[in-house]
Amino acid sequence: MDRFFAGSLLVSVGILLTTSGGSWDITNHLINRPETFFSIPHTVLYTGVVVTIIGSIIMLQAYRVQKDPLKSLSTKMAVIGSLVLVGAGPADFGWHQMFGLDGLLSPTHMMLVAGMLCSSLGGLFGIRRSISDKTNPRPMITTILAMLPVWLAAGGMLDMLCLPFSNTAHFKFNPDPILAVILATIAFPFLSSVILRSMSSMSQRRFGYLSALGTSFVVVVILTTIIPDDKIRISIPFYLINLIPIVVADIILSTSQKKSLTYVAGAILGLGFFTLYFPLITHVYNEVLTTAPVWPSAIIDTYFTDLAKFYPIVFLPAIAAGIIGIMASKRLAR
Repeated sequence: MDRFFAGSLLVSVGILLTTSGGSWDITNHLINRPETFFSIPHTVLYTGVVVTIIGSIIMLQAYRVQKDPLKSLSTKMAVIGSLVLVGAGPADFGWHQMFGLDGLLSPTHMMLVAGMLCSSLGGLFGIRRSISDKTNPRPMITTILAMLPVWLAAGGMLDMLCLPFSNTAHFKFNPDPILAVILATIAFPFLSSVILRSMSSMSQRRFGYLSALGTSFVVVVILTTIIPDDKIRISIPFYLINLIPIVVADIILSTSQKKSLTYVAGAILGLGFFTLYFPLITHVYNEVLTTAPVWPSAIIDTYFTDLAKFYPIVFLPAIAAGIIGIMASKRLAR
């Protein structure tokens, strides 16, 4: 196996572990499980960090040997992201030691997610470069694997900026509720659309790859957000409904090159944001209605109450954001 490709793959796998561990950790916070730095989600998270660092070192060594200038950007992003992750680990441990239970949005968590996003893009660019060099034996499978952590890391950044989980005894970092709703309504549909449409473009619009990426995202959410919370496990069949608009968009994009139908696919992907980012998005919109917390046992009832109130208001901005994501994805895919 080509060393540069192997390093890129390790970086993507590492960030997938890191983002999954981070999502699991948020769930544990919500259901008030005992929190220490040495929890299982943190173990998964920082195992991913170690794998990412190893992958970035391999990428750097291979780049120095091959001296391919086209691999410079991916190598730099993977290495810089890894360095940020290295600094975030001890910083997060120190933060826990000084302040105990921390909020979602904290300086150390921001460092961590920024490093995750930077490294995941480095892994993705490295894997795509390996496809051009014909050193990638599984081009589309590895592209899906590389796109998933980019999606999860970007979604994690949006969660930090939108969710009201950042007020602690020492710091009040919760975002303004109105601004959080505006950001969520625009950014989440855009993110879904740009990621999934880019996957379709990179597979030369072949059916199945967009669906595979969307399914992978759904599975990660179920494993890290829904299953750990026994109060909402009953919602798994409902959450699987998200596969329908994803497959429909895949069919449209793989069977037609008409610009109008491409925009229809973007609109469908944009409209699905309120269910795709369940259950956490419930907390964002509920903040506008009440300052009372959403208890785990009430999350499903609260979600459907908010859905009935907000969806008629947000569906037009969601459609617009999904279409803009389709337009932006062309540049990203290139």
